[in-house]
Amino acid sequence: MLRYLLTATILIGSMQFLFAQNHQNENTDFNDTEVIEQSTDRHPNSKHFSHLFIGVGFALGEQTKDGSDIIYGKSHSFDVGWLYKYKISERFNIGVDLYYNYQVFHLKQDSSKTLPNNMLHNKERLIVNQMNGDVFLRIRLKRSPMLMGKFIDIGGYGGYVVNSKIITLDKLPAPNSYGSKEVETTHNKLNFVEPLQYGAFTRLGFGHIVFTFRYRLTNLFKSTYNFAEMPVYNLGVRIGLHD
Repeated sequence: MLRYLLTATILIGSMQFLFAQNHQNENTDFNDTEVIEQSTDRHPNSKHFSHLFIGVGFALGEQTKDGSDIIYGKSHSFDVGWLYKYKISERFNIGVDLYYNYQVFHLKQDSSKTLPNNMLHNKERLIVNQMNGDVFLRIRLKRSPMLMGKFIDIGGYGGYVVNSKIITLDKLPAPNSYGSKEVETTHNKLNFVEPLQYGAFTRLGFGHIVFTFRYRLTNLFKSTYNFAEMPVYNLGVRIGLHD
């Protein structure tokens, strides 16, 4: 279901992006300041502007040690939230994001596995659900009178883990007492996950389309458990849901 939602959203965002580019080209003959001062409409370059967004990212980076190796490419994150920005000048904005962050790490099943134990399954996923907040400085690279334009964001985030869980899938050689040949088990509210997380990020935006790079500064797991850490980098793309 998630892949279909993301595919549809990316297609819609791409269409909006093309429309915005055409609209931008129509306004290139105007002076930025004059157009902005004459316009009373709410637009991406207004003094105050907010919009919804969705995003997807993928885990990157080497792990500290063996024991919790993941399957890269399948291990991903999904964001949905709201952004507000305030225009300080035509070149600089500041802003905040509030968003829900879903992360899933697909754990490799081999003899070196120790997270959360050495039991092997057909599939095993670690899922972390967070509520996050960002603060950022936006530097506009190409000014557009009525549009978002090109920009770089630099900032930091903090979040609280509202729930974490591990889901395992085991395929059975014969049906069990329930008549099933597959058993999926969910372990909720993991006590070895650090509840508070924070890090830094940078983003490169082209109107609706924003490429994101996030770096987690905290450990995902409590040090007393001595688990191998998850990758700290996340590379992805965000789509702004605005005109």
